[in-house]
Formats: sequence, structure tokens, C-alpha cells
Amino acid sequence: MSRPRQIVIQLAAPGGAWGDGPLPALGSLADVTDAFAQFNTAPDGSGRTSGGMPILHGPGIVVELPVNDGKVHQALVSVKDGDVAFSVLWRLCRKFGWKMLDPDSGRTFG
Repeated sequence: MSRPRQIVIQLAAPGGAWGDGPLPALGSLADVTDAFAQFNTAPDGSGRTSGGMPILHGPGIVVELPVNDGKVHQALVSVKDGDVAFSVLWRLCRKFGWKMLDPDSGRTFG
């Protein structure tokens, strides 16, 4: 079985540049969790985390939210079913001004 495709969701830096500066925050953990909840993506109720990161489950995706100083700077998405997942991810990114990054190729989209 192949590994799930990985996508990183980030907020594009001002001016669209992905430079050496600090990565802008997507928002607080509560804000980011609420944003994902609008797209049927939420914790499964078990209270499990991945290395202390909250885990959200949604249509075709599993999302890990690393928190630093109360802020989420990126969301690590494992795509389990691309046919379902990408329509959700596109709409999520469009609504909140976020971008998807393919860590394998370095391409950004969304």
C-alpha cells in the first residue's frame, strides 16, 4: 500500500512571497479548528493527538495541527481519498486565503 499524499496548508506571505521570514499564522488553534469544522473536519472525540498535535478528520483527509505559542502556522494534511479531499481543500483555501504546498515538489496551489 502506498503512503498517503501529504499536503501542507499555509498562509501565503504578504505579497505572495515565500521567503526566509517567519511563516504567518493561519490563526489560533480555536480559529483554525472552527475553519476546518465548516468543511466537516473535526476531532473524532477520542482526544488522541499526534506528538501533542491535535488531529482532525474530514472527507478524505486527516489533518494535524502543530501549535506554537497558541498559533497554528501550518496544517499537515494526509490525503486518504483525493477524489473527495481536493474539492474540500480547494474550497477551504479559497474561503480563508490559504495556500496548499506539495512538499514533494515545492509547488503551491489553491
